[in-house]
Amino acid sequence: MNVVVMQQHFRELSTLIRSAGAASKLVDEFLAVAMALEPFRDHSVGTFASFLVRADEFDKTGKVTVTATKSKRETAPKAPKVSKPSDVEILNRLTTLFQGILNPNLTNETIDIELLLVDQLKGAGLQTLATEVGIGEKIKKFKVPDKKAAIKQAIRDRRGIFHRALPSDLTGDPQGFLNPTYQASLTLTQPWLAGARTSAALTAFAGRRSLANVVIDEDAGVTLGLVRELSPRTPVGINYRMETTRVQGSAVYFCAGYGICDAA
Repeated sequence: MNVVVMQQHFRELSTLIRSAGAASKLVDEFLAVAMALEPFRDHSVGTFASFLVRADEFDKTGKVTVTATKSKRETAPKAPKVSKPSDVEILNRLTTLFQGILNPNLTNETIDIELLLVDQLKGAGLQTLATEVGIGEKIKKFKVPDKKAAIKQAIRDRRGIFHRALPSDLTGDPQGFLNPTYQASLTLTQPWLAGARTSAALTAFAGRRSLANVVIDEDAGVTLGLVRELSPRTPVGINYRMETTRVQGSAVYFCAGYGICDAA
């Protein structure tokens, strides 16, 4: 069994735990492991295990033990055989890349290398990938080179627009997103107004809702209500509500909600 099988298992596990509601950090770690195994994908698991032992020895001692072997005849080293991934493997790798494109540990160089796989797809595989990245109908009538270019751009754009929108430092809270949220109201009721069959109520309310690093929604206002009993157990009421709302959105709010994704 080769390391490429381990890669596929890590990608499948990332999809599984994402569906189960795991934290995005954990999902990103599984994807990072899968991508870190890329240089070793054609090695056997046994060879890779031996490499890990030598790497651990070097990390602890700064030295690597090398066992010399004698050869009866000097021969030129054979070039390693590189297996060409199947269309299914390519689709899985590129879909995983698209889903994990916002991973901060994913470098642009790694993305560019993975996107080279798009050039190996043809026909149905290319159209399937286009559907996965959300542009299937848009490029259905494109020529093959144009389809490949559009798919690559769609994957890059998914990373680009959100990276431009996200603030460079999310560790602080300068806008007060993490301040307490609340809903409060106070009601004054007058059970007798120009007669026993008419009552009135005045309610003042205020509230604050927040989605961290996305939006703060604050509101305040009053509600006036009148109720008149036309007959026993037959009340009729009318209400008037006046409210002011203040919405404070971050760049992510305007990017996701209105498509304005370039940070000002």
